[in-house]
Amino acid sequence: MRKILQSGIFWTILTALISIILAIALYKTSKKEREIVYYLKNEPSKIYDNTNASSRIKLISNDTTIIKENVYVSNLVLWNRGQLEIKKTDIRKPFTIKEKNKAKIIDYKIVNSTKPEISKFILIPKDSLLFIDWDFFDPNFGLELQVIYSGNNMSQVIIDGYVLGSGIKEIELKSARTETRIKYFVLFSFFLAVAIPFYLYYISKKIPNLFKKWELIVFITFFACFSALTGYAVYEMFINGYNSPF
Repeated sequence: MRKILQSGIFWTILTALISIILAIALYKTSKKEREIVYYLKNEPSKIYDNTNASSRIKLISNDTTIIKENVYVSNLVLWNRGQLEIKKTDIRKPFTIKEKNKAKIIDYKIVNSTKPEISKFILIPKDSLLFIDWDFFDPNFGLELQVIYSGNNMSQVIIDGYVLGSGIKEIELKSARTETRIKYFVLFSFFLAVAIPFYLYYISKKIPNLFKKWELIVFITFFACFSALTGYAVYEMFINGYNSPF
């Protein structure tokens, strides 16, 4: 053990590892960025099946067009997960709801939004797209959209757009069980950050000369930093910011 501790390579690797972990943690805590995400709140539900519908029943869109495909309803949630306000001047590609795989939007509405008296989200139809507009899009502001569309089981509606430095990305929210397990792991990591140093200090008192004083300080510092930063890194990656606003 003492040969390892007296090795220059060991100290170089240890110093580099701690420096990298600290740099990542400082970068994550100080970085402010724009990040727009969306997810499907529930899987598209079929509300009209053209194969099982009675021949006497006809579904008509816009009073004239007979719908011959299946009809689905889907709820999507869009929100600002970043730390910066999304301003109109930041937009590089307008935020739109797009049809995909032969989907055709029939109806739409905003069913929920964050502070509607401030954000004032609206949907503007143009051609086959729905443009999303707003007055203020602050961090953690968002909206829930309900879209009814026709198509087949491969058809879907997606949200597209690009803001300065980031495109809109689709995410999947973790199940409650997965999130609970991650939280327990984070708590366990912080527990180790306290327990292991305490244990090392305890056995050093029970067994004299087991560690030199400087060796004990190194071990305690390393295990405390590594455990705490591991827990923090997991928190940032898997928990922080993934809670839906609705």
